Amino acid sequence: MLFSLLLAAAAVQAPITQVTVFSDRARVTREATVIVGESSAVEFPLLPDGVDTDSVRLEAQGAQVRQVTVAPGETEGAFDAGEAQQLLEKLEKLDDKLAALDFELRARGQELRVLRNLNPQLPPSEPLKPPQKLAPQQWTSALSFVDQNLERVQARIRELREKGIDLQDERRQLSERAQQVGGARREHGIKVSAVLSGKGAAKLSLVYALRGASWSPGYELQYRPGEEKVDVQFGGSVSQATGEDWTNAQLVLSTAVPGQYTRLPKLLTWKIGNKERFEPVSHATRQPPRPMPAPNAPAEPRDEAAQKREELRSRLLSLAGSPESIDFEEEDEAGRGGAVSLGATGKVAYGAGASGMAMRKPAPPPPPASAPMPVAPAPMKMEARARNYAAAAPAVQAEARNEGAPEQSYIIDAVTEASPQLAGELDLAAPMEVAVTSKNASSRSGAARGPRLAMGLSPPPAYVPPTFPPNSPASLAGGYDLSFPAVHRASVTSGGPQRRVGLFSETWPVKTERVVWPGLGKEALLIARLKNPSQHVLPGGSAELFVGEDPSGTARISLTAPGQEISLPLGIDRAVKAERNVAQVQTETGLISKDEVTEYTVTIEVANPYTHPLALRVVDQVPLAGDKNTTITLKSTSPQTAERKDDTGELTWRMEVPASSKQVVTFSYELKRPKGYRVHQ
Repeated sequence: MLFSLLLAAAAVQAPITQVTVFSDRARVTREATVIVGESSAVEFPLLPDGVDTDSVRLEAQGAQVRQVTVAPGETEGAFDAGEAQQLLEKLEKLDDKLAALDFELRARGQELRVLRNLNPQLPPSEPLKPPQKLAPQQWTSALSFVDQNLERVQARIRELREKGIDLQDERRQLSERAQQVGGARREHGIKVSAVLSGKGAAKLSLVYALRGASWSPGYELQYRPGEEKVDVQFGGSVSQATGEDWTNAQLVLSTAVPGQYTRLPKLLTWKIGNKERFEPVSHATRQPPRPMPAPNAPAEPRDEAAQKREELRSRLLSLAGSPESIDFEEEDEAGRGGAVSLGATGKVAYGAGASGMAMRKPAPPPPPASAPMPVAPAPMKMEARARNYAAAAPAVQAEARNEGAPEQSYIIDAVTEASPQLAGELDLAAPMEVAVTSKNASSRSGAARGPRLAMGLSPPPAYVPPTFPPNSPASLAGGYDLSFPAVHRASVTSGGPQRRVGLFSETWPVKTERVVWPGLGKEALLIARLKNPSQHVLPGGSAELFVGEDPSGTARISLTAPGQEISLPLGIDRAVKAERNVAQVQTETGLISKDEVTEYTVTIEVANPYTHPLALRVVDQVPLAGDKNTTITLKSTSPQTAERKDDTGELTWRMEVPASSKQVVTFSYELKRPKGYRVHQ
């Protein structure tokens, strides 16, 4: 009874309403509304082949789900047999017309060559009579006859060519339509059907996961000059090749990693001692061999109507894909056909070119797709997985009961006892061996024939830790499971371009300062310092920077928690420039051994062209002594608030320049070395 209900399941329209996109996969939700009776069967649209069948879940509001069936399935393409038959007949008629047109065109070409090769000739002369002469009065009529026929044949050739080009254009259009009609093949995928019970309308939600989708986070930061604010727009670039299109769906972008292993590990009994010790027992366990398919297994019987549709489809695609190779472009008419000669009687005889003008028939269609194909038996390949043994049991080095017995190899029974799933993955026909030696053998040599099993607490045998590239959302989130719903619904086409999806837009207060390195250049770099005032933990990603409406570059943002400070370079502020001047005074000191002393005074001027105060940071440097013969001493700094790094000699001033004014920074240092001593940078 239940099987008959599934066969008569009603197809429901279940569009995609919500998609959660992870780093390497997506979770899709389809929704449908159906009218449920005491026992109703429904069938959802065919899902792509990449669906994880273990993730399929069905929820019903207003009804009870009695059974859900998930199995491979296929749908018949929308093949219109009536239109296909009409297209096939039209294509065959067009091919006949093209063949007849090509035949006539070749014949006219032969006639044209004959007319061009006509020349007046003298009749054969008799031996005892003088040679005859041509009659010039008859040339006019002969040349007029040739010209009239040449004009008639050339006009017909032009007419045939124009007609042939039109027929080829018509055939090309029919071929394209035939390929569309005949190309409506079956679609393979995952079929989900369910049996429901209830009364009235019910809302169904089908949830499943599949690979082939990803997204990457990105930012747009726009600084408002004079307002000390930054517009922060956070979004994601979504791409997918899952095999189904997401049309007007609510997208949620997540940095979480879906669980791949849900069973908890199980600890085995671990005993160390002499009496109760683990002794492996020889055990031969093999997986039953898979049934091999027959070499020429007959195909499943199909109904006669389906077989006729397949034959019609094959004929249509064969005819549409192999057009007649006829060239109607302009060329030398004399180039078509074979040789032409004038016999003694003056009649035209056609050569090899005329014999090849038979009408061509299309190639016979290939056999229908339903014909049985020979199936070659696939070789059985099983792979020994040594790491599963290492994860299944602790190290084993047991002693044989009989002293002096030679080394023996055993298969560990504890492997299959610890993990039944592992037994299906191991190749027990060629097992990993664990050496079990006697007392005498172990005293002579401590080496075992096979690799020993490692001792320790290990994860389950089937567990594989997930790995993601460094630019994936899971890596950029630093372990946080973040979820961001899209602001608006969006459509993402499978295999199409990336789709930019907006996640949120906020305005944050910001503090800016100009930083100048006068020793390297005059330009000032605009740097913004802002704290994350929102409640969102933001993953890392690339950021497009704007100052007003002008782009200023790109930056890389790291993982940012609420309240964490971010420093962003916003580009060069060309209105602020630094001027650096160096003055030096050289003297000599000492009575016996002379020393040369050079005092350097550095003056830096920075002007503020704005009508508001300007936060400024000036960075310069004092050289460090490179050997024991030189001494460098910092004499003074102005203003006195300079920060100095002794390991690099870097000097930093932080100040606020009043509106429409300038700030002067000076510092001086002294270089002392023996007289005549050459210094190098």
